[in-house]
Amino acid sequence: MLLYDDFRKKIADCTSGGRIELHRSDIEIDTRGFADFVVKTFRHKDQAAIGELVERIRGLEFVERCDHSGDYVNVSIRAESLFSLLDSAISSTGIFPDVFQDPERVVVEHTSANPTGPIHVGRIRNSIIGDSMARIYSRYGYRVSTQYFVNDSGKQVMAMYAGFQRYCAGLPLSVENLLHGYQEIYRHMDALGGEDAVISPLLKRYETPDEALLAEIKNACSVVLKDIRDTMSRLGISIEDYVWESGFLQSEELVEVFESLKPKLKEDGDARYVQMPWGKKEYLVRSDGTRLYLARDLAYHLFKAHHFDVIVDVLGEDHKDYARTIGHVLSDLMEVDRRFEFLIYSFISLEGAKLSTRQGNIITVNDLIERGREEASRIVSGKENSYDSKTRESIAEAVAVSSIRFNVIRVNPQKAIVFRWDEALSTEGDSAPFVMYSFARSTSILDKGTASNLRKRQFDVEEKSLLWNMYLYPESLERSLASKRPDLIAAYVLSLTKAFNDFYSSCQVNVQDDEVRGTRRRIVEMYRTIVKDAADLIGIKMLERM
Repeated sequence: MLLYDDFRKKIADCTSGGRIELHRSDIEIDTRGFADFVVKTFRHKDQAAIGELVERIRGLEFVERCDHSGDYVNVSIRAESLFSLLDSAISSTGIFPDVFQDPERVVVEHTSANPTGPIHVGRIRNSIIGDSMARIYSRYGYRVSTQYFVNDSGKQVMAMYAGFQRYCAGLPLSVENLLHGYQEIYRHMDALGGEDAVISPLLKRYETPDEALLAEIKNACSVVLKDIRDTMSRLGISIEDYVWESGFLQSEELVEVFESLKPKLKEDGDARYVQMPWGKKEYLVRSDGTRLYLARDLAYHLFKAHHFDVIVDVLGEDHKDYARTIGHVLSDLMEVDRRFEFLIYSFISLEGAKLSTRQGNIITVNDLIERGREEASRIVSGKENSYDSKTRESIAEAVAVSSIRFNVIRVNPQKAIVFRWDEALSTEGDSAPFVMYSFARSTSILDKGTASNLRKRQFDVEEKSLLWNMYLYPESLERSLASKRPDLIAAYVLSLTKAFNDFYSSCQVNVQDDEVRGTRRRIVEMYRTIVKDAADLIGIKMLERM
């Protein structure tokens, strides 16, 4: 949980015993521009009670102004109180807000792309959202692990293996050759007799299990998976555990699934299914005795439930109904006592086309990063000639990766993204470089001038605005975690950066007045601490120089 001096809670607490008692949730951040906090009073008709409420709030030492206007009680916080709070917190712990380690264990499963080809821009939204949410859970104080469920048992992987054997026999086991075989076999699938003729025999052998076949397919998947891992590493995404679907073919968890569902399993010839309350039949066993993905995925979720308290799955919108099924079976039919949470996101599409590894219609993430590096390198070269080539390339990589991550994460997960090169690599306007430049500028400010421990008591409007925006960081963390929306952190980072730029434009920092200089340099230091912390949650790489 987050630990900080919560003004909203203090305002609510001061109303205890009064004719109007507030809860923290009754006090909202004022987005109208009239105050800092606002209390809506339209439910209360007793003007005397509202007057008492105003007087109670006015009595708080950190409140600068409190007044009643129409249906609202407006509350403004003293700038010096904000400064003292932030200064004290960062001086004592090095961060704001501080956290208390939560005992709950959280696992975030994300990416889990079929290892049939390089990861492309249509898949990377899952990875970026999942990684950002894992960072947010961790920042909030949870003990967090990340996992990738490697599908080495499904039809697409069988097709990749069969395609390589048929069209690339004798060639090296490489990503390029595996992808070529995968695309070729789907191109000729009908001529070969369809999936039943090509894939079903492999599935049967796989589940026997045919240990030699398992090893060959796992080896092929490992080649593709390494390529995916290397790409994600360039984006600053690291997954702790790779869990193989084949590990659940004969697992204890799979036995547990069927034992738990035994009274609820229904027969359809030799096939077995569970009936959903909304009318759909969800099959676990085919008529030929082989088990479907759902059975192994339930076993995998049971495995996670044995080790974690909160299980978070990041899934595309095409899995919305599937998530509903998984949640119902685990929680209602199997009565697994764990929190299962599903973060459903909309896809990235190309203008006028659908991204598809099978059809060869993809833009790989590595292609995107390389294009971004080229663009960023030109910008860096034009701005600073004193950098050596190694430094320029390092900055270009950071700008490219940060731009890609930011342009994905800034959009509400529920909204679709149409991929456009210019937007994905944008370095103008509300972009990652906009944030990165502000951090580099703050470094330059502190490198100049001299420090002072003296502080002033009166604050300018821009100073108060920046302090207020910094204070709102815990609020953004809370809302982002509660709604599973990392885009709210992106919005916060932009808002904070704009407040800093307004401060920088209006408030000269390294002035002769020791009190003013000391105060403003400390504000810059606090800004650097908070914006870097928040930017890290969404994968923006802050640089001292740009």
